[in-house]
Amino acid sequence: MKKRNKNGMSKLRTAMCLFMFLAVAFAVVSLCTWNTVREDGTYHGKEEVALYIYTYAKLPSNFVNKAEAGNLSLTEIDGINVGGNEFQNREQLIENPDNLPMTECDIYSAGYNVKNRGAERLVFFNDGSAVFYTPDHYATFRLVTMWDINGTCYIFAILSVACVLGEIVVCLIVVKEKRNLGEELSLSLQIVVASTVILAFSPLVLVLLPVQAVVEYFGRGKVAEITK
Repeated sequence: MKKRNKNGMSKLRTAMCLFMFLAVAFAVVSLCTWNTVREDGTYHGKEEVALYIYTYAKLPSNFVNKAEAGNLSLTEIDGINVGGNEFQNREQLIENPDNLPMTECDIYSAGYNVKNRGAERLVFFNDGSAVFYTPDHYATFRLVTMWDINGTCYIFAILSVACVLGEIVVCLIVVKEKRNLGEELSLSLQIVVASTVILAFSPLVLVLLPVQAVVEYFGRGKVAEITK
């Protein structure tokens, strides 16, 4: 009976460590993939420009209107996007029941710039409430959502929360088994920290060991030559 209880506790501890490690790992990845923008920043891609519009209800400072763009020389267009002109919505492809003013801007894929603008555009309500993407110069539109912008971040955040819930379930089972929850959590935390440190330094060790072997090999060769 004691052996069975010991094996059961070992499995619970393993589950506790695993859920704890994955919860932290997924949370870190979520934070690393979270897209943010600064008001004084310059942005060019679809997702980052859309996020800027949603955040500040305007275009980044690297956008100039068509008239200003026409006065730029080839040496001045680096990092500049055309944007800021009014969008008329004549074909009514974007629903706008409140007749909110709309603005258009260019999004440049590789090979496109102010002088060769391509077909990709963003159109947005001036209050920043909605941003639409068109890959074919206003023929079709698709709403750019926050899921498009930060979907990867949200997925890993959900996984992290799921692991936290798993950890809670394991803790409840530990309590039900009349074990010391604080002691088990402390031990699991120590195991997770130790495992994380080992995983963090293992790539460095894998690099250093071959380097050390090479240095020792050539070092022995030089010692042999001196001995001769």
